[in-house]
Parts: sequence; C-alpha cells; structure tokens
Amino acid sequence: MDNRCLATALFVKVVDDLFDSFIVVACYPDHGRLLHCFLTSAIRHMEYWRSAADKVTTWTFLKLKII
Repeated sequence: MDNRCLATALFVKVVDDLFDSFIVVACYPDHGRLLHCFLTSAIRHMEYWRSAADKVTTWTFLKLKII
C-alpha cells in the first residue's frame, strides 16, 4: 500500500475513534469499539483523549481558496 494511503487510513481511524468516544450508543463496549460506550472508570476514555489531543494538535488544516 502506498504511504499516502496508509497515512490517510491512520487519520481516518483516529477520527473514527474520536467520534466513537463522544457518541454513546451502548452501555458496554461492543464489536471491538472500546470507546463507543458510557464513561466508566474501567474504560480508558481519558487516556485515549490525551493521546488523541496530542495527535490533533499536529494536524494542519488547509484553507480552500474558492475562485
């Protein structure tokens, strides 16, 4: 796989996990989506958010110039 594809896939995974951590649809983690549930002391939301915050701060958003 091309490195550009891998970088995009990793970015999409981080964004997907981040959304999972904010949107609660289950009482317990399901189907390997460990953050897609209510906050509890057993679930590692805070740990994940710290890690995700480090990644998000490195992102660069490009301003689209509309002609």
